[in-house]
Amino acid sequence: MLVRPSVPGNIGATARAMKTMGHHRLWLVSPDTEFPHREATRRAVEAADVLETATVVDTLAEALAGCQLSVAVSARRRHADWPILSPTELKDRLGRAEGEIALVFGPESSGLSNEELYQCRLQTIIASNPRCPSLNLSHAVQIYAWELAGDLNPAPADRVERPTQEQVDHLLGQVDKLLEKLDFAPAGLGDPRLAAVLQRADLKLADWSLLEGVLYRALQRLSDPGGSEAP
Repeated sequence: MLVRPSVPGNIGATARAMKTMGHHRLWLVSPDTEFPHREATRRAVEAADVLETATVVDTLAEALAGCQLSVAVSARRRHADWPILSPTELKDRLGRAEGEIALVFGPESSGLSNEELYQCRLQTIIASNPRCPSLNLSHAVQIYAWELAGDLNPAPADRVERPTQEQVDHLLGQVDKLLEKLDFAPAGLGDPRLAAVLQRADLKLADWSLLEGVLYRALQRLSDPGGSEAP
């Protein structure tokens, strides 16, 4: 997923990098340039079909809908305790993942915003020379496309089902409601560190479902303290 890309040639070069390594699903989030574009097609070379089938959406939230795992490619740390994975570490992590996976790249000029980083579950960074840390967008895509080109489907027994982005957002919303009822300030998602704690936990779908059930019962009791338990 390319968020707000501004250079048509980079979009085309990204498509080429992807197809060379066997990847075909390209998403563009609110592109800050004309698309389709002749320069993008020219730079794509034999990967014009990746551009033709690209999905264009207005927001990152819309792009991440249905994804079980979203990974931000960014040098900007969310906070000191947030784990940062190298491309190789990310490959090992994704080998244990199940369902739709999104690799999210920010715009050429500024990278992903903090808000966009918080929408992702994991973060990865390419180590670079501190004297020359800048890397072309399509080059960064190429590194990950190559690293992830192998077999990412382990034996079924090793697969772990995780919640979709909508399920994660719903649980965070339930936490927000609970903290509001408890008069906790800052409440819920007003403090992004709380969302980060829950995201960093990287729980299985069954674990998220259990937490959601606990939160539902807690909210039910707080709304009707004198009510009886449901059978």
